[in-house]
Amino acid sequence: MFVARSTKANAGDMATMRVLAQFLGADRALGWGRASPDPCDGSWLGITCDASGYVVYIIANNSGLTGHLPRETRNLSMLAAIYLNNNSLSGDVPPLGPNLMEISLSYNRFMSISPEFFKGMSLPSMDYP
Repeated sequence: MFVARSTKANAGDMATMRVLAQFLGADRALGWGRASPDPCDGSWLGITCDASGYVVYIIANNSGLTGHLPRETRNLSMLAAIYLNNNSLSGDVPPLGPNLMEISLSYNRFMSISPEFFKGMSLPSMDYP
């Protein structure tokens, strides 16, 4: 069961999402962290958490994001899907976590995928031109 509101994020995911917001420019572009430091309280646009307070979906297509995905993204241990299409993200795509089932990063400026990216994961769907 996934919920978008009324769930308090666990401390680890909250800290990781603050780092992610800064590295992607989502604190400015989407207001992540502006109203609340808790990404699971419903104020972080495009973030969905499960009932236990883990971030499970990040959907921020066409959001004016810049910067790069930090290695800390892997700390989102329950992240199942990430959609960051049509932004201006660059650098390397780091490992993103063992439970990732869907990733879509099309139309960005990524240079490469980290050699460790696929380690320990069974990814059935990936969109990376």
